[in-house]
Amino acid sequence: DAGIVTSEPGGPNEIPVGAVVKVRLLGEISTLTTEPGSDFAAVISAPVMRDGQVLIPTGSVLRGRVTEVHGGRRISGTPAVHLQALTVTLPDGTVYPVHAQVIDTNSWDNTRVDNEGTILRKDHAGATLAMMSITTGGAMAAGAVVGGVPGALIGAGVGAGLSTVVWLKQNREAVLPKDLGITFSLTMPLNVTPANAHMTGMPTGE
Repeated sequence: DAGIVTSEPGGPNEIPVGAVVKVRLLGEISTLTTEPGSDFAAVISAPVMRDGQVLIPTGSVLRGRVTEVHGGRRISGTPAVHLQALTVTLPDGTVYPVHAQVIDTNSWDNTRVDNEGTILRKDHAGATLAMMSITTGGAMAAGAVVGGVPGALIGAGVGAGLSTVVWLKQNREAVLPKDLGITFSLTMPLNVTPANAHMTGMPTGE
């Protein structure tokens, strides 16, 4: 306004903040086995374009680091994984630094993403109740066989405890399987130019 420039559009080789980068995981990430600080790699599954020009083609590789793993052997909180994007490698071997945050996955029934880009396991109340009834019922039946009606009552009590233990064990794990689709959104512009490229010094993710 009044001749004052408040924003400057990026160049033809600049991908702006908010651009979507869709990838497919090249390896499994599990809250039970993956350690914080582990590398990950994912292949670009859809070209990233600007003004009709492909700047990051399909088949490029996004590499990064698993910065948070909550679950597995831990006993509290929702199982969660946080991924930090670091670089994207084009098919010709050119590497660019990238800053992006997870905004979605293609496993809507099993995961959700919070506003900080952390992937959390989505629990289902129905499945919880079903598992508890199965384990409780099984223990009640076992008690009845052993000790008659009093045994059935004891079995019911044991079953309630067993169901809690079983569910807690299951509730400690979340798995992002190989080939899971993940959507990142750029948090900083990405300049796909020779001046911004480098070939070494970044993690391999493998």
